[in-house]
Amino acid sequence: MKLLLIYNPHAGNGRARGLLPKIKRTLADQAIDAEILMTERCGHAVTLAAQSN
Repeated sequence: MKLLLIYNPHAGNGRARGLLPKIKRTLADQAIDAEILMTERCGHAVTLAAQSN
């Protein structure tokens, strides 16, 4: 099974973007197969999630 991670780079006044490298390392260290997608506009996360099926 593959994990889908959708994140808003502007969340937390930009802290989400800063945490991404640590999240990627943690996923790799745990051998978790993940696809990481970034939202580009309001409502985009819903579209990304729907397209993942």
